[in-house]
Amino acid sequence: MNIFLIDNSVLIRLGSFAFVFIVMAIWEKVAPRRALNAPKVTRWSNNLSITFLNSLAVKYVLPITAIGVALLAQTAGYGLLNIMGISSLIGD
Repeated sequence: MNIFLIDNSVLIRLGSFAFVFIVMAIWEKVAPRRALNAPKVTRWSNNLSITFLNSLAVKYVLPITAIGVALLAQTAGYGLLNIMGISSLIGD
């Protein structure tokens, strides 16, 4: 089961996104909360652009930041592994 999830993670994520997007689009059409001020195409393209940029940030920027902070903590001697003296067993 885990191998299936790992091998198909992209399709699962895209399928989940498409499902939620379609449900929200139908919901917006059936029961709008307020009158639209901007055209749907403009609003949806803006929202999808933000979603795309957010996905890129989560995939590339956050892991780089986490690695940078971990390296900084290691060099400064912060963290539980450094306190216990076992950090060299893992990284070296």
